[in-house]
Order: sequence, then structure tokens, then C-alpha cells
Amino acid sequence: MMKHVDEPKLETDLASRFAWLTEFLGFTEADVAALHAAAPVLGPLVPMNALMGFVSDALLSAVRGLGLARETEVRTLRAVNRLLWLQNDLITRHYQQPYAT
Repeated sequence: MMKHVDEPKLETDLASRFAWLTEFLGFTEADVAALHAAAPVLGPLVPMNALMGFVSDALLSAVRGLGLARETEVRTLRAVNRLLWLQNDLITRHYQQPYAT
């Protein structure tokens, strides 16, 4: 189903952008629950001021090393991936320097 998106609002309203991205990516309460369940184990393995690439690699490697049931592992990996893309969008949107023209 096609849905109308108010693009100017996505550029000026952080809550609208976050809501749109979570819906578009399919980031749900199940993703939040998977991340919360893995946090006590993942937190100590991931050092807090790191580059996004390092964080992504560290999180994905840590999840793979947990020995989770395959379905739980895939659900957690997808949740981590979605979370990182949400974070990446916010970082890019607020900190990326515009290209010189």
C-alpha cells in the first residue's frame, strides 16, 4: 500500500522522522525486547566512544558468539542492524557536513 510521506516534515521534525524510519525499517517492540535481552551480555563487550563500523562489527560478532538458538540469533542480528541504521540516520542528519558546491 502506498503511503503519503510529508518530506519537509521529515527534515524538520525529529519525532516524525524517527516514526517514519521505524515503520519503514520494521523496527518493532520485538526488536526493542531482543536488544534489551542481549544488553547485559553485549554491553561489557562493546567499548561506549567507538566508530559506527567498529560498533556494528563488535555487536554483530558478539551476538553471533552468544550461542543463541538460530531464530533468536537472526531476530537479534536484525534488531541490532535496524537500530544501527536508525542511529546512522540521526548521526548523518545532524553531523554530516554539506558538500561544497
